[in-house]
Amino acid sequence: MTITYANAVELIEQAIKDFANGLELADSTVADITFAVNNDLQMRDYLIGLPIHHGLGISAGFINELSEKVTHSERFAYDTVNAMYHYELKNMEAVQLLVQSAEDSNPNYNLLKLIKRVISAEWPSSTFTKMRNDLASTVAKYIADNSDFVIGDVA
Repeated sequence: MTITYANAVELIEQAIKDFANGLELADSTVADITFAVNNDLQMRDYLIGLPIHHGLGISAGFINELSEKVTHSERFAYDTVNAMYHYELKNMEAVQLLVQSAEDSNPNYNLLKLIKRVISAEWPSSTFTKMRNDLASTVAKYIADNSDFVIGDVA
């Protein structure tokens, strides 16, 4: 599979628009997005920034939709990002379920470890909002500056 940063961003943006409009996500689109997100931290961090342009509710629903269309072993990035979203929404029951799901599929995932520390410390829900706002422009610039980078390649 060959997918660049530019391809992945285009797929994600079209897919979230389709989701918001009630359209079904194609299996191939889900597979390509999942590959990109699970194999590149910049793409995972791009998902963290989605609520800036699409709102928290749409973004959470979109990530949930992606998660439901992949195998459990492929869900770890989606579950951790969605746990962040639900923490912001103060939906702690969903947070716990998502954290447990991510832990079951990839217990050593670094973002999962961060989320668990935030939960244990009972930091305010705005913690992830601030993190997203601080990170989004850096991630967007990096992706734009490296748009032809093939995800999965060793730089």
